[in-house]
Amino acid sequence: MIGALLDWFLGLFRSVPQNTSPAFSAESSGGRLRSVLLFGMKKRGQDQYGSGSFGALRDGGKRMHEGVDYESRAGDLVMSPMAGTLTREFQVYKDDSRYRGIEIKNDKGTHVVKIFYVTAQGKIPRVVRAGDGIGFAQNLSPKYAGITNHIHIELRVNGQLENVETWFRN
Repeated sequence: MIGALLDWFLGLFRSVPQNTSPAFSAESSGGRLRSVLLFGMKKRGQDQYGSGSFGALRDGGKRMHEGVDYESRAGDLVMSPMAGTLTREFQVYKDDSRYRGIEIKNDKGTHVVKIFYVTAQGKIPRVVRAGDGIGFAQNLSPKYAGITNHIHIELRVNGQLENVETWFRN
């Protein structure tokens, strides 16, 4: 378990060659794509739509924010937070097909990560390693004017919702 987490963490810091995907159109820096690394990235703070923290209240306190939001720019390369299988791409909102998400399951099926506001890159399903490029961050401003652009990460362990930050810290 510790080894797998260490592999996952170290995988986040692999450099990604420029032009990994012909669909990439965001700025590059120093010959490298700007990539979204879940940890070490800035968590979305408070904006007019709320906080990006796990458990933050939504809809006037009627529900809890089930993930953690990390700031990103539209077009940023998003990397897999763990080894496993990228199982599917899904529509985030029933009434808005523009916004997509992806799901990754570990080999045992005990850990499921969902990353929202990401357009998948490559074939699905497919095996991924921690740190592999899996998609590109989307632009949220057409739906939420003034929001801090971000990706949203949820983690379930044995079916139970977990705080991504706390779980990976331990």
